[in-house]
Amino acid sequence: WGHSESLNLDLCWENGELRWYDPTAQRYLPDFDDQTTALHVETALREAAEVQLNAEAARADNESARANNETIRADSETIRADSESTRANSESARADAERDARIAAEARVRELEAQLRQQPPGPPDTP
Repeated sequence: WGHSESLNLDLCWENGELRWYDPTAQRYLPDFDDQTTALHVETALREAAEVQLNAEAARADNESARANNETIRADSETIRADSESTRANSESARADAERDARIAAEARVRELEAQLRQQPPGPPDTP
């Protein structure tokens, strides 16, 4: 063991290598192997976080796509309902037009019958 007052660190021989020891923190300062291990751990954690972030982005994209599909399906249902309503309205309008034409034709038949009843019996007028 040796102590450096200016660094406030102990220099000691530990398991065949020199290590700095911080008596205030009561721990060894990281050596090259410790720093390499920490770097590998940090890199692995960063990669894991990136994988998780990508997975969350993919999940959000899937949710967005599902929501879009639901919107498209709802829009399709609305269009189909509107189409059925338009067809029903067209059929109703055609039925109304046929009814109006029948009523007009029946009224014209009644007019013609009334005219025939008003003519005196006898031979028809010939030109």
